[in-house]
Amino acid sequence: MRMSRVAVAAVVLVSSTGLAWSLTAGTSSAATVNPLPVSSVGEAVVDGARQRILISDPTAGKIIATTYQGRVVAEASGIAGVRDLELSADGSYLYAVGTEGGEIVALSARTLTETRRYPLGEAAARPAAVEEINGTLWFSHSGGFGSLDPATGGVHVHEFEQHSSFTFLSTPRIAAAASAPGLLVVAGRVPLDYLVTVFDVSSGVAVLRTKSALPITTNLTDFSISHDGAHVTGIGWQDQTRVSLTDGAVTSPYPDANLLIDLAVADDGRVALGSDSNNSATEDVFIYQDGAAERLQSISLPKPDSALSHPQLIRGSLAWEPGAQRLFSIGQERNSYYLLPLIGSIPAEPAPSTEGPSAEPELPVPHLTWRTTNTAVRSQYLRFAGTISLLPSRTRLTVTRTDAESPAGKVIGHAEVVNQGGEFDFQDLQLVAGKVTYTVSYPGDAYVAPVSAQVTVNVARTAPNLSINRHNSVNAYGSTVTVTALVNGFHNDIDRLDRTLEIWADPAGADQPARLVRKAKVQASGHLTATVKLTRNTTVTARFAGDTRLLPRTVAATLYTKAPVGLTVAQHYKSAKIGSLPYHYFRTAKDPRFVVAANAVPKRKLRVVVQKYTGGKWQAWRTTTHTLASTGKATVNLPGTFAAGSKFRVRTEYVSATSGDTANYTTVSAWKYFTFTR
Repeated sequence: MRMSRVAVAAVVLVSSTGLAWSLTAGTSSAATVNPLPVSSVGEAVVDGARQRILISDPTAGKIIATTYQGRVVAEASGIAGVRDLELSADGSYLYAVGTEGGEIVALSARTLTETRRYPLGEAAARPAAVEEINGTLWFSHSGGFGSLDPATGGVHVHEFEQHSSFTFLSTPRIAAAASAPGLLVVAGRVPLDYLVTVFDVSSGVAVLRTKSALPITTNLTDFSISHDGAHVTGIGWQDQTRVSLTDGAVTSPYPDANLLIDLAVADDGRVALGSDSNNSATEDVFIYQDGAAERLQSISLPKPDSALSHPQLIRGSLAWEPGAQRLFSIGQERNSYYLLPLIGSIPAEPAPSTEGPSAEPELPVPHLTWRTTNTAVRSQYLRFAGTISLLPSRTRLTVTRTDAESPAGKVIGHAEVVNQGGEFDFQDLQLVAGKVTYTVSYPGDAYVAPVSAQVTVNVARTAPNLSINRHNSVNAYGSTVTVTALVNGFHNDIDRLDRTLEIWADPAGADQPARLVRKAKVQASGHLTATVKLTRNTTVTARFAGDTRLLPRTVAATLYTKAPVGLTVAQHYKSAKIGSLPYHYFRTAKDPRFVVAANAVPKRKLRVVVQKYTGGKWQAWRTTTHTLASTGKATVNLPGTFAAGSKFRVRTEYVSATSGDTANYTTVSAWKYFTFTR
């Protein structure tokens, strides 16, 4: 934002060199001045209340605050691509746009300490500028403009296309001012022209008020709202245009100003236009009364003694002091940047004391209390309320949570003082179980000492929902099946679906122990699969060992497995069909013999069932039981007197629990048919 602001309070003190300035009407000259400790300049704004200059450095990702004399008194870093700055209406917060990080960063205006970062998301890529209007932050980005609620962090990207048949071809510029309450001006290039749109955003929703073509033939380098809120002025390399905010009428009031790169509007209506020149004989800044064609003043940037040549005005550096008594600029000479006052006298800083450091006054300590307002239940919101004295409304307190997952403590958010009584509240989704300590703190500033308070809660672990499929399924002997465990119902723990599960297989019988089939992290869907080869009834178990949030849990599925029972016929002399059925033929003088088999299990028995065809149907004739050898086989003789032509059939059966074990599912073999001849 190109308006004067209240600057950030000093938090980092560095050594300084005294500066002296002398100004004459229409020109400036510099005595000894040191280069600023920056590698680039994005924007300069003036804090008249504290007599400070705030300067953003996009290359280094930092902000510095200097005195009017150029001495650095504060610095904030770690804001990638920081360029545009905005102070809240009450001067409590400084908002900085981090273009590279796609975010807006809020800092305490008194301490320059970071209070919160607001990621704007992919839909608002590369934000460029920010304006505060009625407590809402409005920002421009590569695709248009949007708004941010600093209390909740909610971001809304506004669709520019609904107000125009065009989209911006580049990141638009935005402007707002106290002189035009509730209005946001958005300007940017569209095909064939520049477009200036005026929105009424007083309700929080952008309502189009006017739109006008901006006849700038070159790039729009800057624009600003007038001191009376009646119009907006835009400048380009060879153009300058004034557009009415009420009817969109366009005029060009400054015909003799060109090569323009910077614009600053004073509270008294004076307009400073900065020109792109690098010649000591060339005037750099032109001063006009708003809307008047006659130039009031022309200024050349002064040359500092340490500079080898005339400095060049930096775009974005012209800044009026509130009240319009002073005008500042920043000039670049080679790789050095200099703070250069242009209008108004600059008082000398007091000389450092030679009597040693004076005692620091003892700061008052705010009275801070807070408490939980409901029972701590995992996966539910835990609410807190408290009060703090001595701090104004909208002051942000830092909340830190210490638990089993963050034993060193983790900052989880901020609680904002909501009224002059110092009340604040906060809520946190409680996911980690065990002893959890919440600390609310204020770091202190130039007026009050640091303070903190703690609340400890005990949160019980909850049980996850865990299941496994194929329970009570009946499967073929030797088959390989896939079982799937599903873990869900983690409530708001969706980010922790990397939990590890174990799948175990325990075949029936004491001779085969349980074995681990698979141990792995579940998929994003909560599933974990494993393959199990089945030779016996098998209990497949899914086990979750528990963690800092959830209790241990085990679920099981029984996979029944058929026994591989079989029967072969021996001592027959031929095989042939009778009708459609295959028969084995025995001589009446020889007893039939059969071999029965199954998988070997200790103490296993098989039942042999023989039926005789008589009276037109198959009827039970003889049933015997036989213990299998360690090979899983048994030989069965069928003694008796058999008439020629008599028909029989035989099969073997494994019956769970009555065949000596329960290792397999009840299974019977196919019938084998036999008959006799002489």
